[in-house]
Amino acid sequence: VGSEMCIRDRSAGFIIENGELTAYTGSGGDITIPDTVTGISDNVFSGNTSLTSVTIPGSVISIGSGAFSGCTNLYRAVVPASVVNIGNSVFAGCSSLSNLTFSANVGVIPDMAFYGCASLSSVTIPGTVTSIGSSAFENCTLLGSVTIPAAVDTISDTAFAGCSLSLIHISEPT
Repeated sequence: VGSEMCIRDRSAGFIIENGELTAYTGSGGDITIPDTVTGISDNVFSGNTSLTSVTIPGSVISIGSGAFSGCTNLYRAVVPASVVNIGNSVFAGCSSLSNLTFSANVGVIPDMAFYGCASLSSVTIPGTVTSIGSSAFENCTLLGSVTIPAAVDTISDTAFAGCSLSLIHISEPT
């Protein structure tokens, strides 16, 4: 395979190439991504209905577009502060996602990032975020509370469409 490093952990189902998680063939359930991973490729877990919980290690700095989209039984996700880039639709359609720890250091919540996360009832957007994209939280029908950092200067007009927001808290500048 030349100088390319490829790790195939068949027991856990993770296929990692040069630090990038490129495929998952495991049985799902509650998983912890190995701490040798620095990036998660586009659509790695997309449509995996057996995935219920995911913990992303502090070694990960980037999560690709649609990485967890359509994981309808995913109820819990932990995204650490090490993550500085997330792709569009990263958790779109995760209709069971109700427990989200999102401390990433991203500058942008991209388009459709949490679209259709119907079980998400509250969210605190990290203080590093300056922009919230189109349909980022659209159709998060239980989303009643959101904390937005003072650094946010752009919120798309459809960012919170279809939500049941009753409390919007904008934090003080630091």
